[in-house]
Amino acid sequence: MAAITVTAKRQIMLKRDVLEHLGVKPGERIDVQKLPGGELRMRAASPTGNEITAAGRAGEMDD
Repeated sequence: MAAITVTAKRQIMLKRDVLEHLGVKPGERIDVQKLPGGELRMRAASPTGNEITAAGRAGEMDD
């Protein structure tokens, strides 16, 4: 387990290997869930805005 230091601005920096483990690239988001006992769970946030609906696909087929 690696320790992370909190800056005076209350920010943290995650090391490259942690970000790679999460599959997160610069500019992407991480979801953080608060758990009992002061623990956190982090995971890569679901991508947004990239989903195509079935209706959208059907409309593209008509072209």
